[in-house]
Amino acid sequence: MLILCSPHNPIGRVWKKQELLKLAEICLKHNILILSDEIHSDLTYKGYKHIATASISEEISARTVTFIAPAKPLTWQAWRLPTLLFLINNSGINIKVMDNLHVASGNIFGVLATEAAYRYGWDWLNELMQYLELNLDYLENFIHDKLPRIRMIRPEATYLVWLDFRELGLSQKELKAF
Repeated sequence: MLILCSPHNPIGRVWKKQELLKLAEICLKHNILILSDEIHSDLTYKGYKHIATASISEEISARTVTFIAPAKPLTWQAWRLPTLLFLINNSGINIKVMDNLHVASGNIFGVLATEAAYRYGWDWLNELMQYLELNLDYLENFIHDKLPRIRMIRPEATYLVWLDFRELGLSQKELKAF
């Protein structure tokens, strides 16, 4: 079994089609089931395209369990609504997953919120992505202007940003204190 995080969390890397094809080839060759965590897929910035792992081919689709979560882009985790859906295109896998997966039961509010998100939430999501991109630009400019020895690793997806402090030359002890 392979657990794939696509886009990658926490660094925000969006996998390219060629990379997914190579991964798929290896999984097919070695009869590997893919659990594809795609819960950040809706948080992909312009200029990048999330490619669902199961969309690579029918063969890969039949051996992939895809996890998505409307709660991530809509930031409703604090509401305690169901936050995870899984998609399976193979009844044999479905039976195995259902027998071994422990799922907390949701509630009617979560079901309705999920349906509303996927029916009516696309304009809101587009606005959110524009807002997040403006925040990234602001942060990147601030770091460039005010903290030139700190490097920002700009994500291709997700809302997390990582900073590289290596150029400051701090010891492990200084970094820990920092």
